[in-house]
Amino acid sequence: MPTPSGATKAEKFAHHQLRSLLDEGKASEDDPWEKMLLSGLCQLHAEVNIDLALPSSAEAEACLLSGVEQLSEAFDKSNLRSFYKSFGWSDAKEYFSSMGETQVMLVDIDHNDSDDRLAIILLAFQAASANLERLEKGETEAKATILLDGRTYETAGGLTLWRSLQLASRLTAALAPGVEVLPVIS
Repeated sequence: MPTPSGATKAEKFAHHQLRSLLDEGKASEDDPWEKMLLSGLCQLHAEVNIDLALPSSAEAEACLLSGVEQLSEAFDKSNLRSFYKSFGWSDAKEYFSSMGETQVMLVDIDHNDSDDRLAIILLAFQAASANLERLEKGETEAKATILLDGRTYETAGGLTLWRSLQLASRLTAALAPGVEVLPVIS
């Protein structure tokens, strides 16, 4: 479907059937989507339910601070392997069963404030610490990927985009073997 060159990102992707329950309390599939699914032409279809609980600003700041303190302690004690356990997981198998081998973080590349970057760093080291435990237990093929998805934003400044790319590159270099942080941009 051709898109006029002056179209905004919202207009360009308006035909996609991604919906938010926050926007539409009881969203249902529309006729064109239903016809496409029933036509036999759809080769792959996935449905995803997302439960979202948003903390207050004060709670979010306290959680972020706690995570940074726990990461600092893990570095001080040279005990990165157990860092992910400070978030409630008991072992790497439980962590990856819950979070998956590939994790996606929606990145605010419009602003990319320090708190956004800290959250990215915490998630990356959390996955790296769980993966490190798997490697130490002999799972030589253990891998994890963090995707920094910046495609959801209408505009992206060059500086914040560059910072996101640099952060992904530096984290991949600093993390345990088998863990990659990859930017996803369009």
